[in-house]
Amino acid sequence: MRCSRWLLTVAENLRRPELDLTHEFVSQMLGVRRATVTDTLSSFEQRGLITTKRRQITLLDIPGLEQVTCECHGVIRAARARLLYNKQASSPLSDVIKSKGETSVLGEPHG
Repeated sequence: MRCSRWLLTVAENLRRPELDLTHEFVSQMLGVRRATVTDTLSSFEQRGLITTKRRQITLLDIPGLEQVTCECHGVIRAARARLLYNKQASSPLSDVIKSKGETSVLGEPHG
């Protein structure tokens, strides 16, 4: 899940599905062994979610990759859109009941 979330985040930040990355670099970013990254990417590739070539990972099925990612990816995406791109993305936490005067983890005041 961390690997898929990280790949999606990188692709969203770059605004393109082609990522010029090595397995070694991904392993360093995730704090895992390179062999673990290779196994995970192979699994994604067998499922048709990505393709890999030397020094390149291409996301083929973004919705499919999002399905293997935890729901926190949507929360992170909404917060990033709001903070970096000044877009009003609806927060998945907006339905959480808060006491008057409290704020959510995203800093939204309760009305």
